Amino acid sequence: MARHELGALSAFPRDAVSAVDIDGTRALLVRYGDDEVRVFAPRCPHQGADLACAQVTARTQSERAHELAVAPGAPVVRCPWHGFEFALTTGEALVSAPEGWRWRLRFYAASVEDGQVVVMRPERQRG
Repeated sequence: MARHELGALSAFPRDAVSAVDIDGTRALLVRYGDDEVRVFAPRCPHQGADLACAQVTARTQSERAHELAVAPGAPVVRCPWHGFEFALTTGEALVSAPEGWRWRLRFYAASVEDGQVVVMRPERQRG
């Protein structure tokens, strides 16, 4: 595993998608909550839309038609193409996938160390 520093945590806005480069590979970073970060592949697993323009929002839920409530502590990434939502904490799609399919964001291992965002990435095979 190769360790990559992506920059100071303070350089990334809260609750927004930021493009980052991991050794020549494009990825997306979201900073949320109490300085938590998630780094994930930039394509929507549903139909491949670029998630760089995705929104980070609270999850909504409904008990009745025409009424929405915000679910506390449950941020989601909403795809700009079809509006699919993915739980930011797990990457799981919040809609049912067809049988045999699994729609999930692909995460990189990321953390904050001494104020720097660090991501671990498997070494590339060379040769």
